Amino acid sequence: MLGVSIIICCYNSAQRLPDTLKAISQLNQCKDISWEVILVDNISTDDTAEVAQAEWNKYQINGVNFSIVTENKAGLNFARHKGAQLSKFNWLLYCDDDNWLDADYFTNFKKIIDNNQELKMVCCGISEAVYEKAPSKWFYKYQHLCVVFNIKDYGYDYRISKYTSDDCDVCGAGMIVQKYHILEYFKDEGYTISDRTGKKLNSGGDTDLVNYFLKKNYQIGQYAKLIIRHFIPITRTRRLYILRLAEGMTYSSKMLTYKAESYIQKPNVHILCKNLVRPLFSFKFFVAFLAFSHYIGWQRAYNEVKSKFKG
Repeated sequence: MLGVSIIICCYNSAQRLPDTLKAISQLNQCKDISWEVILVDNISTDDTAEVAQAEWNKYQINGVNFSIVTENKAGLNFARHKGAQLSKFNWLLYCDDDNWLDADYFTNFKKIIDNNQELKMVCCGISEAVYEKAPSKWFYKYQHLCVVFNIKDYGYDYRISKYTSDDCDVCGAGMIVQKYHILEYFKDEGYTISDRTGKKLNSGGDTDLVNYFLKKNYQIGQYAKLIIRHFIPITRTRRLYILRLAEGMTYSSKMLTYKAESYIQKPNVHILCKNLVRPLFSFKFFVAFLAFSHYIGWQRAYNEVKSKFKG
């Protein structure tokens, strides 16, 4: 029988969890799948654990264990590791605290695995935005930064990747991975990307994990049949958040490059000036601010690497 451990990594998630847990409770049951839910509290300062337990108590699901554990090292990947270590099933489904799994997530996953038993990682192909409040028109150009996508827009219902040369751009939201291999990843990697830490908008943990799987030639599948709804609060549709997100993503991208190549290029001030001047002359001030945010992220990564080298 197939077994799945749903792992929800949380930091100050009290307001977001009720809808997330409700969606999990409404998953269409598959008689061939046993499952559990593990909530990893990554040193929250709110009442995440209390809210989670009270919410889950509303649902009586026979045979499904619900547990709450604490990870005292700040960082999304540390929480992912803790959940993997404590899971009892061979497949791990990482569900973010603002993701609502489609009711057929389990049943579609079972069909996918039955048809391709070589898969080691299976990822969602559609992430639909659920906005707390409809954003301004400018935001939709950048909504992909908030993990809003549909692989059908690129002309396919699914894609399989196995090599680093393959075009593979999957996210951690709704990611299902084999437990053995993710524990292998945390054991083998001397330096793993910590990903989101507290209020810092660093990323890269998903990409780091995907890169590891592809280096090992493990098959990764992304399927449009696997759908999540991604709740996006109004605070994440503001320009300041997108600027912070761009800075964090650039920082993480440079750190991933450094990990792969043991080299990081010094930020180029001339390129920065070029990227600033053009939009400023066109009165595209937000585009200019974005260019500066990317530069700050690059500079932060460069300074961190050089500081470690000197140490």
